Amino acid sequence: MDYIIESLLDTDFYKFTMGQWIFHRYRDIPVKFALMIRTKGVGYADVVSEDDLRKELDHPRGLHFTDSELHYLRLRGMKEDYLEFLSNFQLPDYHLERVGDSYQYEVTGLWACATYCETIDLPIFNELYYRALTKRLSRFERDVLYARAKVGRADKVNFLKENPQIAFSDFGTRRRWSREWQDD
Repeated sequence: MDYIIESLLDTDFYKFTMGQWIFHRYRDIPVKFALMIRTKGVGYADVVSEDDLRKELDHPRGLHFTDSELHYLRLRGMKEDYLEFLSNFQLPDYHLERVGDSYQYEVTGLWACATYCETIDLPIFNELYYRALTKRLSRFERDVLYARAKVGRADKVNFLKENPQIAFSDFGTRRRWSREWQDD
């Protein structure tokens, strides 16, 4: 089975630069992260099953950084003490409870560990939601949706190619439609 998150590197790179900063300054500070769906009336829990959500949220909690992943981070300037921390890293547990037509989701833990839940767990929430919505569409409607999205992406890429003075960085991992779309 393919899971939405297959590697702890599946995150925005800035999370590692922030994570290293937190590790060196505030690693033992207890924090709580909570998910809040800002759009009223979404009915997330009516669209995404709790079983599917838990299965996807549980999976990355069993992942660990591989030697090659740590080497990748080393080559990008991460310090050895931080890499040692990551070599034993595990995502903290979460609390998930259905409340009305939504879920209450919280992670409590030390800041040095809990900070990664933002960019590991949010893509799970997003991708499960978009998968469920896409399944409701006819084959034709899905084809039209993807075609329009590809045209929009091509327009953005062409604009950036025509304006090489524009520097950009992708911070979209946690808000992505899907891992497949992100990789494409």
